[in-house]
Amino acid sequence: MGSRELSPLEAANLRANPSYRFVAFDRLTAGQRQLLGDLCNDPDASGILLPRKRSGLTIKAISRPVAELVRALRRPTAFASLLPLVPASGREQTLWTLVLDGILEAEREGAFVCGPAAYALFAAHDPEPQPRTRIARLSLAALRYGEALEVESVYKLSARLYFYNRQPVTPAWLARLPDPETVARHLGADARGRIATALRRNWLRADRDPRRTGWLEWAERQPRPTSEPPARAAPAYKLYVSPDPAFVRDAFEAAAAGLCGLAHAFKVGKDAFGILRPDKIVAYFSRFDELREAADRIARRLHGCPAHGVPFTAEIEGDGLLSWGVDPPPSAQVLGWREGESWRLWVTNRLATALWSARTARTEAVAPWRFALLRLRLDGVDTDAWSAPLTHWHPSRPHEDPPP
Repeated sequence: MGSRELSPLEAANLRANPSYRFVAFDRLTAGQRQLLGDLCNDPDASGILLPRKRSGLTIKAISRPVAELVRALRRPTAFASLLPLVPASGREQTLWTLVLDGILEAEREGAFVCGPAAYALFAAHDPEPQPRTRIARLSLAALRYGEALEVESVYKLSARLYFYNRQPVTPAWLARLPDPETVARHLGADARGRIATALRRNWLRADRDPRRTGWLEWAERQPRPTSEPPARAAPAYKLYVSPDPAFVRDAFEAAAAGLCGLAHAFKVGKDAFGILRPDKIVAYFSRFDELREAADRIARRLHGCPAHGVPFTAEIEGDGLLSWGVDPPPSAQVLGWREGESWRLWVTNRLATALWSARTARTEAVAPWRFALLRLRLDGVDTDAWSAPLTHWHPSRPHEDPPP
């Protein structure tokens, strides 16, 4: 049986990007260490890569294995020779990631390239997008929209992607739902509302913290015991209920009933701005099978309800009415500025970083939106369904990007 033909990247020589300079954590200034936060105390982290002037690169915080790899690659080395230096789990994928993110460079046609300019080395592993659902098509449209935007920073680009598909807040909507009390009455969730008794029987209002201003929130009245250790229970599976705003009362009633005994909390936007966002009703689960059961209950109650649709989530059914995501566990949020990333924010941050990289590279090797999809797939996301793996969060990232 013949051996497998090597891909262009596997046949290439690799080297550390000479436009970066490695600085160990103990050599950083106090201000730099404060910016990196708890990462400086992470035993798996090593230091940062500082770009040299006019390189167009960004700072990278890297793990100890990557730091060792960078030191070993001061001179060009064959791809195959590097495999013993990289952890066996996903090692080829790790090397691909390091080249696409500019930490390593690969030799192509006598020159060393990285990032979007190295796309030709990956083209065989980058099939045409095949969006399978309405939300997948919506997500792809959001990404193409992001590519066309002229914004000043990666942060603003991520925010525009995150906000995609919000409906405009018109004067009529502001007059209809001006404050949380009005929203509660509109939903039938106030003290005299038609579902108030059912809500009190099964849920406790949980939005008493004045610092949390975006939502009306409920938690299950009798939390169920769990045998899961904290590290495994950390990921929060999220069900998005996304009706057209005109049908939010129907959807809220269906959710409040269908989530009982399954979700441990849920929330709804508390003003016109919250009701007009696509992710207007969100429920939280510890287990995916409970999320699916709740989605089935709600789908039966809302059959035929017009959908709004939440970009960058995985559609369940209803032409975008119901979809899911899973928030990163604390172990995936090692940097202080990313504490509290939701599933969608985790996705849009990475898409925005990749879009920005491809746009600033000024190369015709690959369209920025296509490069962003490839980069996100290397983080474990199915970009045809916009779902994360259920068996684990995502492959360990060998580095992190500081805030723009």
